[in-house]
Amino acid sequence: MRAESEYEFTITTGSSTQASSSASVTVQINGEQMTSKKLNLQSGFTRGECTVATLLTRDVGKVISITLETSDVDSLEIQRISLQVKDSVGHTQRYMFEGANTWLQSPEFPSQQMFAAVPFLLTAATRDTQNDPMYGDIYATIYGMVGQTGRMSMSAPFVKGKTQQFEYWQPQIGHAALINLQTFSSQAWLPEHITVLANRNQEGGGLVYICRSTGSVTASNGGLDAPVMSQYYLTPSHSIGKTSAATGTISTKKDTTPGGCMQACSLESKCKSAVFESEKNSCQLFSVDRRVGFDLVWTKDHDYYEKLSTLKYIGVTTTPTVSPTSAPTNTTTPAPTAAPTNATTPAPTAAPTKAKTPAPTAAPTNATSVLDSADQLSEVNDDELDMSTDLTEVRLLST
Repeated sequence: MRAESEYEFTITTGSSTQASSSASVTVQINGEQMTSKKLNLQSGFTRGECTVATLLTRDVGKVISITLETSDVDSLEIQRISLQVKDSVGHTQRYMFEGANTWLQSPEFPSQQMFAAVPFLLTAATRDTQNDPMYGDIYATIYGMVGQTGRMSMSAPFVKGKTQQFEYWQPQIGHAALINLQTFSSQAWLPEHITVLANRNQEGGGLVYICRSTGSVTASNGGLDAPVMSQYYLTPSHSIGKTSAATGTISTKKDTTPGGCMQACSLESKCKSAVFESEKNSCQLFSVDRRVGFDLVWTKDHDYYEKLSTLKYIGVTTTPTVSPTSAPTNTTTPAPTAAPTNATTPAPTAAPTKAKTPAPTAAPTNATSVLDSADQLSEVNDDELDMSTDLTEVRLLST
């Protein structure tokens, strides 16, 4: 039998005049390992206020969604629900369920299912060539293999050579493929790179995507796509030491950032991992990875990034086809003047017809496809890298 965990729900009701309710609501927790029985969540809710309910039930594993149900006719508007899970050994995990006008009322809406949102940590770096600060907000949308986020606002200003960090709660989208960046400002923003850490684990690590683009973001060009350049796995407070540090070091970069560290490793074909030292803002590139075993050691102020995949082609765009200025003419294939020798195909019995040149198709655009970006990732054998339990069932992609 699975151990019990503590589930603390914080329910925020809406602000409309019908948001208050005397209804009794039950909740069913749907997890990766199992689904809980129906539990009494709360009876009676006040408009625009937060209600906290703590329930004890068997651990369901990672929470995917919750199902709310009522048999009362008194309507209830839910704005959002947050959940903190504390397991039997004291580990905690946070979840967010965005309601956005979710109503419960029997018999019209007796049941609602809400899916868990996860934290996305975005770090945006501005190029050194950004001479003037950009004072317009940037709006980012991340496209993944099974969905996309909402449009997320990154607040200005964006200053030359500086990095900014933003956190958002969004639905899960699978592996990220690209970030679309837009602005309403006439000023131009020159991004160096953007990193995305989605659904980090309890230690603050997990899958990191680094996106890079050489263009600019301004209202006049309609936005910019920054495709995923590489994937890394972040293990905080670890580095490569002992003998492997001496034999596996490729180079050291100074005055850089975690994103710059990963970018440098992506551009170095021999690089398998990188270690960023936050105290000195320095980065070491290594030709070895965690297969060094006990040489991967706990180190304060050091973060270990292991390269999982990189794109085969970086910065390749399609040249648009130019439409012809005049209509294509018909061409006729001339009849052969003599029968070919050793021919296996008999000579035609009738004169060939005129071959018409097909009308040109629509010119391809320079926009990067989400699936095209993801399909450029090379495959490697799954047993090449023994990941931690956080990487269970994640297929590894090669450098």
